[in-house]
Amino acid sequence: MGSSSFVRLLLVMAVAATSTAAEKAIGDACEGEGGAQGTCRPIADCPAAHHAVRLGARPANCFYDGFTPVVCCPGAAPGASPPAPAPAAGAFERVATRKCSKYGEAVFRHEISPLVSHPVKLDQCALNRLSFIPQHEIAQANEFPHVALLGYGDEKTPSWECGGSLISERFVLTSANCISSGKGIPKIVRLGERDLNTTDEINEHEDYKVAKAILHPEFENGVLYNDIALLRLAKDVAFTASIRPACLHTQKDIQAQRTIISGWGPGDWTIHEISTQLRKANMPIRATEDCKKAFKTLATTNRLANGIEEDTMVCAGTERGKQDGCMGDAGGPLQVPLSSPYCMYSVVGVYSFGKGTCVAPFVYTRVSHFVPWIESVVWPNEK
Repeated sequence: MGSSSFVRLLLVMAVAATSTAAEKAIGDACEGEGGAQGTCRPIADCPAAHHAVRLGARPANCFYDGFTPVVCCPGAAPGASPPAPAPAAGAFERVATRKCSKYGEAVFRHEISPLVSHPVKLDQCALNRLSFIPQHEIAQANEFPHVALLGYGDEKTPSWECGGSLISERFVLTSANCISSGKGIPKIVRLGERDLNTTDEINEHEDYKVAKAILHPEFENGVLYNDIALLRLAKDVAFTASIRPACLHTQKDIQAQRTIISGWGPGDWTIHEISTQLRKANMPIRATEDCKKAFKTLATTNRLANGIEEDTMVCAGTERGKQDGCMGDAGGPLQVPLSSPYCMYSVVGVYSFGKGTCVAPFVYTRVSHFVPWIESVVWPNEK
C-alpha cells in the first residue's frame, strides 16, 4: 500500500472510528474487536493495526493524541500467537534464531506521515493465513519473498531449472543435486519473481550473480544423502516487499498445523520443465515409515543404500498421492508460517527427490539437522 492510500485510510479512521473507552492513556488496557484484550498504543507502534488497515478494516480506537490515532493494539497480527518469551539470561540462542528475528524487521518499511511526528512503520506482509490452499494455486504478490529461481547457462537468457530459498543478505539455500547433477553451477539467482511472462509494479524481480556454490562436505554425487547446498551471491541483497529472507527451522520436530510448498517446477530434479508462475500447495508431513515403504526398491541401490534416514530427511505429501508435488521444484522450500516473528516463514525442508513427477510421497532434506553447518558458512564470525 502506498503512503497516500495509507494516509487516506487513517483520515477515514479519524472520522469514523469510535473510542473503546473514555479518558484512556497510552499503555492502558483496552478492549478491541470481538472483546479481544489489548493495550492503547499510537498507531505507528502497532503492526497489527497496519495489517488491519491494509485489509480495509478500522482498528478500534482508544483516543486521539492530537491528530495521531491511539488504537487498541493486540500486539500481534490477526490470527497470530503471542510472541515467544525472550531467552532467560545466559540461555543459549542459536545464531539462526537471532537472524530470524533480525530479518523479521524487513517486513516493515518506514515512511514519514503528515499525521504523526515520527516515521510510521508500514506493514508489507502478504502472508496468507488461510488453513487450506487449493492444489496448483498461483501465489499472491509478495507472498513468498524468499523463494528463488536458479538460472543456468547464459546469464542473459538463463535456463531456469531449480529453486531455492534466500536465508540471509548473501546466501541462498538449495539442493546439492541442483549443483552436481549435470546442470553445472547456476550463474544467476532471481529473487522477487512471480510470473516469468509479465513485469508489474508489485513484484519487481532482481537477478544476482552467483559467486560460489558450496556443497555439504558429506554429499556424494549421485547419492541422495546430505542433499543440501548453499549459493553465495556476488553482492548483498537489497530487501524489499518482494524480497527478504526466510528463517531456518532449528528443531527436529515440526510442530505445525500445516506445511506449504512453493515453487516453479514439476517436483523432480530429473525433469527440466518449469511453470511460468510461482505456485503453492499444502504439503502435509508423513510418517517416515511411509517413505521407507515407498522407496523400498531405491533403498537397494547405492543412491539410497541406508534407506530413509529420519534424522536427515522429512517425508511429506498427501495420503491420496495427488499431484501436490508439481509446484515444488528441486531445491525449493517446504515451509511453515510463523506467528513470531510476524509474517515470516521457517524453512523445514529442501526438496530432494520423489518416486516420479508429481507422485507422493516426497523426501525433503531436514533443515534442522544441517543448521550448524549452515551457520558456520553463512555467519562464520558470529556465535
